[in-house]
Amino acid sequence: MSFFPKPQCIRLPNKQKIMDVAHKISLSDGHNLLIAGTGLGKTTYVLQHLAKQRPIILLCPMVSQIKQLQQDYASSKEMVFSHGEMSNREEVLSAIAQRKSVVMTFDQWLHYRHATYQTRHSPATQLNFDPYTLVIDEVHKLSSAGSYRDKAIQPILATINDNQFSQVLYLTATPTEHLCKMIIPALTRYFHIEPSNPVQRQITITHYDATHILNFYPALCKRLESNALAGQSKIALVRVNNKDDGKAMQAMLAQKSYRVMLINRDEMNSKSCRDILQTSKLNLNYDVIICTSILDEAVNLNNRHNEIDSIHFIGRHAHPEEIVQFIGRTRQANPPIFIHLSQEMSKTKIDCRKMHTKIMDELEGMYLNMISFLTSIRNMFSQDKIRDLGDMISSKVDYVKMLNNMSNEAFEVRAFWHDGQKIILNKSNLVAKLYRTDLAKCYSNIHYLQFRIQQLLPNAKITLSSSACQVNKALDKAFKQAKIALIEHQKQVVPDVMASLVRAMKSNSIKDYPKVTQYLEDSDILFIQPYKKDKQPLHYEIFGQAVFLAQYVTNLEDAHQILLNDKIELIRKIDYDYQSNPIVKAVMFGLGDYLKKSENLNITHTVKDIERRLNKYLQRLDCLATTKHFLAQHPFKYVELVEDKILFKHDQIINFLKRYTHVQILNDKKSLDCKKVIFLSIGGGFGYSYQASPKTQHSKKLQFEQKLLDKYQFSGARFGHLIANLPKEELIMLDCD
Repeated sequence: MSFFPKPQCIRLPNKQKIMDVAHKISLSDGHNLLIAGTGLGKTTYVLQHLAKQRPIILLCPMVSQIKQLQQDYASSKEMVFSHGEMSNREEVLSAIAQRKSVVMTFDQWLHYRHATYQTRHSPATQLNFDPYTLVIDEVHKLSSAGSYRDKAIQPILATINDNQFSQVLYLTATPTEHLCKMIIPALTRYFHIEPSNPVQRQITITHYDATHILNFYPALCKRLESNALAGQSKIALVRVNNKDDGKAMQAMLAQKSYRVMLINRDEMNSKSCRDILQTSKLNLNYDVIICTSILDEAVNLNNRHNEIDSIHFIGRHAHPEEIVQFIGRTRQANPPIFIHLSQEMSKTKIDCRKMHTKIMDELEGMYLNMISFLTSIRNMFSQDKIRDLGDMISSKVDYVKMLNNMSNEAFEVRAFWHDGQKIILNKSNLVAKLYRTDLAKCYSNIHYLQFRIQQLLPNAKITLSSSACQVNKALDKAFKQAKIALIEHQKQVVPDVMASLVRAMKSNSIKDYPKVTQYLEDSDILFIQPYKKDKQPLHYEIFGQAVFLAQYVTNLEDAHQILLNDKIELIRKIDYDYQSNPIVKAVMFGLGDYLKKSENLNITHTVKDIERRLNKYLQRLDCLATTKHFLAQHPFKYVELVEDKILFKHDQIINFLKRYTHVQILNDKKSLDCKKVIFLSIGGGFGYSYQASPKTQHSKKLQFEQKLLDKYQFSGARFGHLIANLPKEELIMLDCD
């Protein structure tokens, strides 16, 4: 049985848009869904028709969408725009109070959902949304983006479920029904808009026998060579999952004298990307544009058919929704589309409808099982004696973080959410897990992938093919060298960036590295970014990473080493466990007290002695019924529940210590019981000092020119070369005398 009600189908006359049939779309109170292909004018209908009937709050997923709409409707006095790069809260509050329409990103809604507005002549009053229609553009993003944007999506879902608006309209070109029904309430009306003569997309799905990311490269170069010989200026659009892979591809193509542009989150504010937003066209000065998923819903591209050569998807990272959305960026062109797949997948002919029904049932079962288990965990909250762990869990927010760490270990979801009053399920994150599972299922069989794309593009001609082509050794070597060159270039840039960070801290009177993050959040004055994104993109990126690391480690020397070794993601994960994992926290608190006594450092411990000690630290968790319930059904990597006691798995002791503590393992290649452990410091993993683990925090100092430079928490002679380039007057300032 379909979750969607019977659709009201509207077929557009030739070359007409939704605005031309707007009178046929009659919304009702409750939840309305409008499905129409990309380019048919859904947003135009909302802003030029619906907004004239009653004011609207339009929520869009991307900043680039808001920027483009802001440009298109710059002359409108009844419409206000807002996104994270703007500071116009008062303007938005005033607009809502005056019942003007507001267009904002998903992330901005959090600031206005329960906001009040006050004028000089009236007291503060709650904003009234009764006259408004809430419009959610690209509603499929509520299902797909919850793994990384739950802070934005959860308030939207709460607004929907609380019926804060009497009328809601959802817009999409790519509905996945079995995911939609888990994120939005029952629909009252469903409109399906179809063109009379839909564009027939030509899609080729090629599976390569050999696994290599560059399998597509020879075919792409052949197309580019053919264009050059014909004197044609046409663009090949390539979608990759990893921006660093894109950079390496750019370097390789540049060696062949091809002009390549990158579009990713780091590049979106560059002049070339801003030009695309302003003109709604790709720049024909480029032969290839390599982009990430940032373009899936970011911008309309009005290049003509003879200006775009082809569209290429690399790897199995794009959900059918994303494939169709990305293809739909080309509004006036219909280039050939190639999906290049290298990873192993079945090519056996199957009954795709039967498989689809099975997958939908599996996803629903997975969802219900997660909900059931997590609800039982939530119902056990009252049994946990949190007060007994006051130094580990100081608030309900800390408790939610701990529970989310455990659910992330068990299900790869942050399952719980504190809405300011109570702990609820984080529905956006749960459904995002299903989305990722659905994505994997789509690529389990090449015929099923074809079926899923055909569901969204019924008029597309989709061809399946296999290829035995292999990337030759020279091409493989060139790609590896390009990636190595990128890494080496980054290492060369790090010292200059760190020196610039010190100067920026000095000019803003910031004496402790961790306060950089707090300063950024609290100050209206920009923390001077010494690099221009369009002129020194790598310097700009690494400077941002150095600032980002201030929330994880306590000193600049650690940040420097992390950047040099490209360990940001690993350190973020370790810090997350220090902050929220009850097992890690209990052990680190115990070890912190033990290692404070200097005689316990640099002595040899047996594995048996360490196991006894660590299990003793775990006894603190006996007061947490939720933790034991988790472990009973979903054992963690390092520990298990034995007769209602949380104990370390014997064969995981050393692995735990290597990840979370600063140790030396003797006899590491011998059997487990022959290994010996020496604690080198109170520090955490890799010897770094982490913000989230108070027991590991300590200052690292630099001795330079017989002066102790401690104010900025440098350390070690290795860091001296960063200071060597600073002017003499700055070195005097850094002295802590």
